[in-house]
Amino acid sequence: MSYERTIAELAAAHGGHITRSQLVELGLSDPMISRRVAAGFLTGVKSGVYRTFTPPDDDALLRGAVLSLRAAVVSHRSAARIHALVVPAGGRPVVTVPASTTHEFPGVEVRRTADLSRRHWTVKTNLPVTTVRRTVFDLASCMDEDAYCALVDGLLTSRRLKLGQLADLLGEIGGKGKPGTSLVRAIVTERSASGDDDATPLERLGLKVLRSGGCVPDAVQYDPGFVPAVRFDAAYLGSKVAIEWDSRRWHASVERFQSDRNRDRVAATYGWITLRFTWDDLKTQPDRVISQVRAVTKRRSA
Repeated sequence: MSYERTIAELAAAHGGHITRSQLVELGLSDPMISRRVAAGFLTGVKSGVYRTFTPPDDDALLRGAVLSLRAAVVSHRSAARIHALVVPAGGRPVVTVPASTTHEFPGVEVRRTADLSRRHWTVKTNLPVTTVRRTVFDLASCMDEDAYCALVDGLLTSRRLKLGQLADLLGEIGGKGKPGTSLVRAIVTERSASGDDDATPLERLGLKVLRSGGCVPDAVQYDPGFVPAVRFDAAYLGSKVAIEWDSRRWHASVERFQSDRNRDRVAATYGWITLRFTWDDLKTQPDRVISQVRAVTKRRSA
């Protein structure tokens, strides 16, 4: 009886890897396994684990590690890649295992932790992977501060992460000696200062600029009531001036960009004027933003 095809099919589900116990379950004896190793069909990776071919990519290595390491979960940069998070390229694939388990697998960075509970991981592409919020926390230990801040702000902007979720996780697992805790705490503290955990970085900056110039809006996230599910980022009710913080960087798609323009035209039919300002406007010309808002609201209130 030829076992090669059966072995290859089973191993393919794990990136080309198979354990000795799986081979025994297929009916192979120790001498039969040894002959296949000697023939080059199986290559020993670590004690009790073989591969049927050289792993072609990180995915194969991750599947092998998950197969052979107890309770291993894809994490850090590898989890970020699976979740399509923007992180610097490079480095070996990464998994995290419980602190008490074996923690070696060739070609894979294996991290140990005592705080990875079941609610911190999910299943994607048939692999156990840390959730977005847990992945973000873990990345704080291995990313440059500027790049990490950009990652968090991008996720807050796209609504894939809420600041409250990160704060809750910080309270649960953050602490002295926990890698990344200081950076996560600094980000949560700074971005909570606006009093709106769900505000995007662009919204927070826009309100800061307006308030610094004495142009405090009457309302934020204002529902004008004439278009379903539409809110103005900020609004001056008496003058019917709507403020929108506008930049392709903070919009999810061209379709969303066009939809906003259509909404402006609808607002105009109800007597509203919409002023749009970009990230660049707020960062490089805040005084101009303030003067324009002040001039338009004053003229329309006259």
